[in-house]
Amino acid sequence: MDEFEKILRLKNSKEWIEFEKYYCDKSFTKQLGLFRYEDVHTNFLASLLNVDNVYGYGDKPFRLFLELIRAKNNNKNGNKYLDTINLLDEYDVLDLMINIRKKLKNGIPDLYITFKIKQGVVEKKYLIILEAKLESDEHDNQCDSYYNDVKDINVDEKIFIYLTLDGGACSNDNYNLISYQNLIDYIYEPLTCIKANNVALTIDEYLKSFNSLYDIEFKNFDCYPITNEGKLLTTKLWKKSLKIDDLWDTNLWEKLYLNNPIVFRTFIINSLKLENELEMFDNKLTNYYKRMKYRITFDDEEIEISKGIHYLFVKLVEYYSIENIEDIDSRIIVTTGNWKNIIANSKIDSIPIEKKEKYYKRSDSLIFNNENYWYVTTNETDVENFIEILHECYPEFASKIKIKPYIIQS
Repeated sequence: MDEFEKILRLKNSKEWIEFEKYYCDKSFTKQLGLFRYEDVHTNFLASLLNVDNVYGYGDKPFRLFLELIRAKNNNKNGNKYLDTINLLDEYDVLDLMINIRKKLKNGIPDLYITFKIKQGVVEKKYLIILEAKLESDEHDNQCDSYYNDVKDINVDEKIFIYLTLDGGACSNDNYNLISYQNLIDYIYEPLTCIKANNVALTIDEYLKSFNSLYDIEFKNFDCYPITNEGKLLTTKLWKKSLKIDDLWDTNLWEKLYLNNPIVFRTFIINSLKLENELEMFDNKLTNYYKRMKYRITFDDEEIEISKGIHYLFVKLVEYYSIENIEDIDSRIIVTTGNWKNIIANSKIDSIPIEKKEKYYKRSDSLIFNNENYWYVTTNETDVENFIEILHECYPEFASKIKIKPYIIQS
């Protein structure tokens, strides 16, 4: 079976077609490029939480939202939000008001929610402040400002939520940290099991659109949400790919990527997310992921990312015929703190053994004064930083280095 036939065998398989249909069919939000705007997500969430939502769910989404808050009481101050009521028992939600971007004295939170809960004869009033971030980070201590702005509001309990892709922290320790994956797991996917009205934007369509966020410059692929359906389709496609001889040991995967970038990149990122969850995934996927972001070349020769610093260091020594390590700019040898790009064999024991075994390799190409040197294995960020230093110290040499990103068409 030749390469072309192998590629067709995967690309025309049921597993590939189902995966492509799920992730690449153009939804309304994808078509208009709306999905990367924070307001789209908070507005969608608000539309669900409203008791009179157009989907016909009543107060079910809001009850799921309360359960999520209770389950994710992870604020650093140890506040146990909604701990005084039993959310698994019967209760009534009263006077629910959801305000989108309500102006406070010193800021405008994304959601400002007031409501009452009546359980038995006990009735309590609540306030929820939710700030959401997608691509951006918190600025000007927004969460602190909202917290202070509502200090004097008379309710039985104030609840603070910080919603991000990765569940990251904010400026105020009273906020529960919730991720979009939490919303999917606790609210959106449970609702897909309940029959709702046939409206323009269904939850299924919304969930499928999350892969459009993969075009954002990655902070960490692991923070991007994945649905149970996405997990299932990814697993099926992975198993199918294993039946294609040599797919992962040749450049066949690269040809698939260049011809089907959105499908293949989504597949790789999903697979990486599942790598720790399912034993069948292989660490080699990490290298494919890095290659999908960009390639680095020196004199048009591609550099392997994990060996990038070593490769460029050797080329630097050759280019300037350097014989003594002392003749190399010190910024090239040491980066920040005690983290060294290149270290002499006699000094390697100064590196903690666990770091040495995990990050360093002995070079047979770097020898000064009859002493071998070790180099740190790297990721793309380390190589980028090293290249920046090279441009400062050796601009003529650095001009031969090119970073060539893949251009992905959504």
